[in-house]
Amino acid sequence: MEDKRYAISSITEQEFKDRTVPKSELEDPERFTKSDAEERAKTERLLDLKPGALADDDHYLAKYTCPCGRTLTFYDFVLTGIVDAGHAKSFIAEVFLGDEYVIQQPRKVRCSNCSRVTPRGFGYGCPQYGCSTHPTSTA
Repeated sequence: MEDKRYAISSITEQEFKDRTVPKSELEDPERFTKSDAEERAKTERLLDLKPGALADDDHYLAKYTCPCGRTLTFYDFVLTGIVDAGHAKSFIAEVFLGDEYVIQQPRKVRCSNCSRVTPRGFGYGCPQYGCSTHPTSTA
């Protein structure tokens, strides 16, 4: 029996480009936080990937500073997928490294420093997985 929790449907590359946050918006440092090399390496370790597996990919999360002072990053987003959504590390890795394009809704994100969950969903993006809408933080 198929586990529907992990069922995703892919779309074409053009549909992905048309329906996700444009790269020009993701690259706005006032609106989105781009994971640096250290954050990508932490994400690789979290997902049990080989070092460098995500090195060539850009990962973005709508800019938000948790009340504890941490600026949330894509690492926090991935951790939330494991802890709160119950996704297997291998499932997340396959979505990020696979050859399909997937869009989802904004997600609430758990802070990896203090475990608080954001009050609302936030936009995000990476090469083949992105958000269909993009509420950004004003906090």
